[in-house]
Amino acid sequence: MTPELRGVLASLPGDLRLPVLEDGRVVEVTVGNVGALPEALGPMVRAFPDLRALTLQNAGNRVVGVRLDGQAVGQLPELARLHALRCFFCAMGDHGLGGLAASPHLRGLRELVVYEDEGVSDAGLQDLADAPWPALETLRLWRIAAGSAGLAALAQAEMPRLQHLAVERTDVGDAGAVALAGGRLRPTRLDLSQSGVGAAGARALAEAAWTSGVTHLSLSHAPLGPDGVRALATGFAGLTELGLVQVGADEDAVAALCR
Repeated sequence: MTPELRGVLASLPGDLRLPVLEDGRVVEVTVGNVGALPEALGPMVRAFPDLRALTLQNAGNRVVGVRLDGQAVGQLPELARLHALRCFFCAMGDHGLGGLAASPHLRGLRELVVYEDEGVSDAGLQDLADAPWPALETLRLWRIAAGSAGLAALAQAEMPRLQHLAVERTDVGDAGAVALAGGRLRPTRLDLSQSGVGAAGARALAEAAWTSGVTHLSLSHAPLGPDGVRALATGFAGLTELGLVQVGADEDAVAALCR
């Protein structure tokens, strides 16, 4: 790291973690202490003209003290050149996520992550679904408070380039999986672990024509049972990787899956 870059880093407010460099250029940073945001974000992004990925993480290690103001963050024009925005333990809730979704500066995002935000409900996913995401390739939602209605809304979103959809540790259940099966999204990588998907949801996904293009599927820690595992065996013709840990399968179901 050059002395000039060290000087820039030392002058920035907030808890800036070690940046990721490519050919001496800062392309990715992680910022903790969300209490320093968003007023510090604009100057920080301007200081790194090659920045493409930004991770915001609550500095309290899962103990939320200060909530990220997603509405204010969404108003920062400096974020227009980001390819990835990852929000870990930010506790922004529906209001904050709605602010990000409505932002015209984030239309070029390729990756959006919302990790452990129990203030995000069905309303937050509806806001995501209502916004255009022409470049989004990866959407990861982990441990949020949304349910089947939220996933049903998301399933109708305008995300023509989406390849990886992960909705994990979120209780979407069979109804959510059925809505996803009949929706507009066409991911090739689908992660629904610990999301309450059972035999009916597995059957709906296996019967959907688009899931023949899915190459990676994870349904670990889901109440599939033998019937759900056998249902998976009837579809997903293009599957190359399958994650099924603790799904209640028996030997006959596993044998059907392996045929």
